[in-house]
Amino acid sequence: MLLLMLVVMLLLLDLLVLLLMGMMLSGMNARFTL
Repeated sequence: MLLLMLVVMLLLLDLLVLLLMGMMLSGMNARFTL
């Protein structure tokens, strides 16, 4: 059960980081967006 919670937390953290990176890139320059 603990491992499952850890994996879910890691996935949520990864999604949050990707979202922040996307927002930063789109804010700096529009051509950096994938």
